[in-house]
Amino acid sequence: MWRINALKIRFIKSDRFARNMNEDRSEVIKEYEGLRKEFNLVKLEEFEKEMGVKISQGYAFGFVMEVLQNRFGSALGFIESIFNPSNFRSMIVSKEYSDEDRNELNKFYYELSARLSSLWKTYYLEIPERAKAFKEGYDWYIKSIKPFMKKQLEKHIGIFEKGPSKEVSSEKYMG
Repeated sequence: MWRINALKIRFIKSDRFARNMNEDRSEVIKEYEGLRKEFNLVKLEEFEKEMGVKISQGYAFGFVMEVLQNRFGSALGFIESIFNPSNFRSMIVSKEYSDEDRNELNKFYYELSARLSSLWKTYYLEIPERAKAFKEGYDWYIKSIKPFMKKQLEKHIGIFEKGPSKEVSSEKYMG
């Protein structure tokens, strides 16, 4: 009996949370839509679909900036794991990159770092500058980061499917 009542309470709370989330979301949508129209930004639905997120409440523009910065940072971390492997998986992959591959990664890394720093800088700017940086950052994410990361991840899948071409020993790996 107690267990059933506890489940009912949880259901009621989750239902209440869902209703509150939808009410808060309408404010988020309204806020973002105003910024989108004023600064010609990507539609919120398109951004959420692309990034695999859903803004439920809070400051919409801050949230979309944070998600975008997170994607830039993830790409940086991915590249850093190739240049400075910190686990066995990264070490295997790193050994498979040619000098030409490393030069391509290095060039992309510098541009990505500069663009991420530009996004961070917006914390200290006014909304028009932040909106411009977001628009440029999102466009660059779609145009450059997404295809670059897809290409790199396909390369990684290929490395592990075929096995290492150079000797890699877990006995030599010290973590």
